[in-house]
Amino acid sequence: MAATRRATWLGIALLLAGCQSRLNVDQSYHLDVGGSQSFEIDPPRYEQKVTLTVETDAPVTMFVFLKKDADAVAKDITLKGKSDKLLATWTGDSKGTLEATVPAHEIAMARIDAAAKAANVKVKIVGK
Repeated sequence: MAATRRATWLGIALLLAGCQSRLNVDQSYHLDVGGSQSFEIDPPRYEQKVTLTVETDAPVTMFVFLKKDADAVAKDITLKGKSDKLLATWTGDSKGTLEATVPAHEIAMARIDAAAKAANVKVKIVGK
């Protein structure tokens, strides 16, 4: 009887814990002059603060936005160089960090744009 009760409580605890693992991703990219690279950030079950650490050997700009806003963001960046739909942005030529808050169940996107030089970029994404 006690073993059955323990198994039941264990099952309930696992169910309540959910199946979302903590976000922790490392990615590397090579961008040609004027090149761009986009990638998705998995949707969180609950609103989540996401920290992106960028290391680059040439000037780049990184944008974070929601996937549902991708077309509007691309248009705004092309025409105005910025967008009010951006969750975060960072520009630099060495190392930097940006944070964005991603709403529950929303897919976020990150986009890296190289400037006048080719760039090797490492991105580490951590959810908090």
